[in-house]
Amino acid sequence: MQSITRENLAFIINTLRQIAGIDLSEEQEYLIIDKLSPVAKLTNHATVNNLINTIRIHPSSRIMESICDALTTNETLFFRDKIPFDTLKNEILPEVIHTQKDTQKLRIWSAACSSGQEPYSIAILIAEHFPELTNWNIEILASDISERALKKAEQGVYREFEIQRGLTPDLIARYFTNKNEVWQILPRLREKIYFERRNLLDPFHSIGPVDIVFCRYVLIYFDTMVKKLVLDNIASILSPNGYLFLGSAESVVNVTGSLERVPGTVPYYRQHTPQRKISPLDAGKIGLTPFAKK
Repeated sequence: MQSITRENLAFIINTLRQIAGIDLSEEQEYLIIDKLSPVAKLTNHATVNNLINTIRIHPSSRIMESICDALTTNETLFFRDKIPFDTLKNEILPEVIHTQKDTQKLRIWSAACSSGQEPYSIAILIAEHFPELTNWNIEILASDISERALKKAEQGVYREFEIQRGLTPDLIARYFTNKNEVWQILPRLREKIYFERRNLLDPFHSIGPVDIVFCRYVLIYFDTMVKKLVLDNIASILSPNGYLFLGSAESVVNVTGSLERVPGTVPYYRQHTPQRKISPLDAGKIGLTPFAKK
């Protein structure tokens, strides 16, 4: 079985923490070897240890991106957990429709979107249940640190196994076309989503303001300091009536005071204290732009 020297293990753990916030430990050496073995093979290194030796001596942003891709878990499915999407349908979107009926604008961010099932689920939900939003200016940003996952998300092509996870036959028939044993999302939904490679450690000011943020199953890979950074940055770009969804095992408790849980049985969050909001008008003045397609 392969092994990694203590120096190389410490190097890769510290480097990943610095550039992506990924919080691994020495006890996860087996996981690092398992995930990085394909990267070593593709880059013509006999072992993972040799791969790390090389990037220590000759740093390569391309190889580091491949390493981040490999160590980022991209497990997801359509309408994952269901409850957040029920809340979006039954509580949040009706409120948004009421409060923003004059501007008819809605901005949603699927952070850590992985291979795209989450943003496409949001687009399908809106198309299914809110015909009154047809003429609204709706922007959905889907971002991820993994170039590989983001490329798949942009293509919107899924295998039979993937398409059946979370979708009913009726939804599949209405929003996908079958081509050569794979399923392709319809262009009218794909065109509503803007894809962008984004590291959650980078500043968010170019994104805001946003009405709804899905940032699920990514904080679990961060230490408390990085969690606070990400959550505080999200709070700073939420619109006055904006909301944040986290994963079922994630919380803001003992991490940050900038967000509070909305009372009720379903966990979602809003800004805790009044902060200066970035209105759409202010956004234009300070150079913020709408989400732009690649």
